[in-house]
Amino acid sequence: MFHWVLVALFVLTYLSGEDAGLAHAWLGYGGLLLLGWRVWAAWSRSKGFPAGVNLARLRNHAQWSRCLTLALLCVTALLLLSGVVMVDNAAVISHGLQWLMPQAAAQALGGLFAGWPVLDAAQLHAGLAGLSLWLIGLHIALLLLLRRAALRFMLGLAGRKPAAPSQPRIAPAPPP
Repeated sequence: MFHWVLVALFVLTYLSGEDAGLAHAWLGYGGLLLLGWRVWAAWSRSKGFPAGVNLARLRNHAQWSRCLTLALLCVTALLLLSGVVMVDNAAVISHGLQWLMPQAAAQALGGLFAGWPVLDAAQLHAGLAGLSLWLIGLHIALLLLLRRAALRFMLGLAGRKPAAPSQPRIAPAPPP
């Protein structure tokens, strides 16, 4: 489920690009929250998140896969952060929240972000977006190459086994 939400956010954010300023910014904020949750889940060693990368032992496919995932997470974090520093966050947040709450409350929450620096990082942001596409492609290709069952299931490529007929549960008859 996490991957499909991340894919949807990434695709929508990428396609909205420069033409849908407010939507692009809010989708980026959503990606930043999702990435933050993913990093927290990995550090807290939640079930389903393997241990980190051991750079001294990049000998097997699993270590290379983890290293590629780490690179993808780092590039995605830089991509999201470069997007955050490119916009006037106070204006974006207050304008976006006006859909959900009264204007005064939205302005007050947006004011919390007043004074944040706004930098011209458009080239960096665009370059990181392109790099992330390459890393995503490598990530998927490596997982397909390794024939990971989880990826094949996610992409609908895994064959489903027919369910075995269940035996009726009948209580044994009491002895006569």
